[in-house]
Amino acid sequence: MAGKRLTTEAVAFGNFTESDHFRGTRMALEKVRKAGARRPGLVVSKRYDDQIGGYISGAFWSVVSHLPEKDRIQPLMDWRETDPEDFLVHLIHWWAETKPDCILTNRKGFSPAN
Repeated sequence: MAGKRLTTEAVAFGNFTESDHFRGTRMALEKVRKAGARRPGLVVSKRYDDQIGGYISGAFWSVVSHLPEKDRIQPLMDWRETDPEDFLVHLIHWWAETKPDCILTNRKGFSPAN
Protein backbone atom coordinates (compact mmCIF):
# COMPACT_ATOMS: atom_id res chain seq x y z
CA MET A 1 0.00 0.00 0.00
CA ALA A 2 2.98 2.29 -0.12
CA GLY A 3 2.83 5.15 -2.57
CA LYS A 4 3.88 8.71 -3.22
CA ARG A 5 1.74 11.74 -2.61
CA LEU A 6 0.68 13.51 -5.77
CA THR A 7 1.33 17.21 -5.91
CA THR A 8 -0.68 19.70 -7.91
CA GLU A 9 2.23 19.96 -10.35
CA ALA A 10 2.33 16.19 -10.85
CA VAL A 11 -1.36 16.11 -11.66
CA ALA A 12 -1.08 19.10 -14.00
CA PHE A 13 1.77 17.62 -16.03
CA GLY A 14 0.54 14.05 -15.84
CA ASN A 15 4.02 12.52 -15.93
CA PHE A 16 3.86 10.67 -12.60
CA THR A 17 2.11 7.49 -11.59
CA GLU A 18 0.35 6.87 -8.32
CA SER A 19 -0.76 3.80 -6.41
CA ASP A 20 -4.50 3.37 -6.03
CA HIS A 21 -4.57 3.31 -2.24
CA PHE A 22 -8.34 2.85 -2.05
CA ARG A 23 -8.40 -0.13 -4.39
CA GLY A 24 -5.27 -1.69 -2.90
CA THR A 25 -6.67 -1.47 0.63
CA ARG A 26 -10.00 -2.95 -0.45
CA MET A 27 -8.25 -5.80 -2.26
CA ALA A 28 -6.11 -6.54 0.81
CA LEU A 29 -9.20 -6.57 3.03
CA GLU A 30 -11.06 -8.84 0.64
CA LYS A 31 -8.12 -11.28 0.67
CA VAL A 32 -7.86 -11.43 4.45
CA ARG A 33 -11.63 -11.80 4.73
CA LYS A 34 -11.54 -14.72 2.26
CA ALA A 35 -8.73 -16.23 4.34
CA GLY A 36 -11.04 -16.18 7.36
CA ALA A 37 -10.33 -12.90 9.18
CA ARG A 38 -13.53 -11.66 10.78
CA ARG A 39 -12.08 -8.66 12.64
CA PRO A 40 -9.49 -6.88 10.48
CA GLY A 41 -7.63 -3.95 12.02
CA LEU A 42 -5.90 -0.99 10.43
CA VAL A 43 -2.74 0.78 11.62
CA VAL A 44 -1.82 3.84 9.55
CA SER A 45 -0.75 7.33 10.55
CA LYS A 46 -3.50 9.90 10.31
CA ARG A 47 -1.04 12.36 8.77
CA TYR A 48 -0.22 9.95 5.93
CA ASP A 49 -3.85 9.02 5.35
CA ASP A 50 -4.79 12.71 5.25
CA GLN A 51 -2.00 13.41 2.75
CA ILE A 52 -3.43 10.89 0.31
CA GLY A 53 -7.01 12.05 0.70
CA GLY A 54 -8.17 9.52 3.31
CA TYR A 55 -8.17 6.71 0.76
CA ILE A 56 -6.80 4.04 3.10
CA SER A 57 -9.21 4.69 5.96
CA GLY A 58 -12.05 5.25 3.48
CA ALA A 59 -11.45 1.87 1.86
CA PHE A 60 -11.17 0.25 5.27
CA TRP A 61 -14.54 1.63 6.37
CA SER A 62 -16.15 0.81 3.02
CA VAL A 63 -15.50 -2.88 3.78
CA VAL A 64 -15.74 -2.93 7.57
CA SER A 65 -19.06 -1.06 7.66
CA HIS A 66 -20.70 -4.18 6.19
CA LEU A 67 -19.46 -6.40 9.03
CA PRO A 68 -21.49 -7.12 12.14
CA GLU A 69 -21.05 -4.23 14.59
CA LYS A 70 -19.15 -6.43 17.06
CA ASP A 71 -16.49 -7.08 14.38
CA ARG A 72 -15.91 -3.42 13.41
CA ILE A 73 -12.61 -2.19 14.81
CA GLN A 74 -11.69 1.48 15.04
CA PRO A 75 -8.35 1.98 13.22
CA LEU A 76 -5.23 2.97 15.14
CA MET A 77 -4.26 6.26 13.52
CA ASP A 78 -3.22 8.75 16.20
CA TRP A 79 0.17 8.71 17.85
CA ARG A 80 3.22 10.94 17.90
CA GLU A 81 5.05 9.72 14.81
CA THR A 82 8.38 11.02 16.05
CA ASP A 83 8.17 8.94 19.23
CA PRO A 84 8.47 5.14 18.74
CA GLU A 85 7.58 4.52 22.39
CA ASP A 86 4.35 6.50 22.02
CA PHE A 87 3.41 4.33 19.05
CA LEU A 88 4.19 1.15 20.98
CA VAL A 89 2.08 2.25 23.96
CA HIS A 90 -0.85 3.08 21.67
CA LEU A 91 -0.45 -0.17 19.73
CA ILE A 92 -0.42 -2.37 22.85
CA HIS A 93 -3.48 -0.63 24.29
CA TRP A 94 -5.35 -0.72 20.95
CA TRP A 95 -4.48 -4.38 20.39
CA ALA A 96 -5.59 -5.45 23.87
CA GLU A 97 -8.82 -3.50 23.53
CA THR A 98 -9.79 -4.51 19.97
CA LYS A 99 -8.26 -8.00 19.48
CA PRO A 100 -8.03 -7.88 15.66
CA ASP A 101 -7.67 -11.12 13.66
CA CYS A 102 -5.15 -9.39 11.39
CA ILE A 103 -3.68 -5.94 10.91
CA LEU A 104 -3.30 -4.01 7.68
CA THR A 105 -0.62 -1.34 7.84
CA ASN A 106 1.78 0.71 5.78
CA ARG A 107 4.34 0.91 8.59
CA LYS A 108 7.69 -0.33 7.34
CA GLY A 109 9.11 -3.08 9.54
CA PHE A 110 5.88 -3.45 11.52
CA SER A 111 5.48 -6.81 13.19
CA PRO A 112 3.59 -7.51 16.41
CA ALA A 113 6.18 -10.23 17.11
CA ASN A 114 8.99 -7.65 17.31
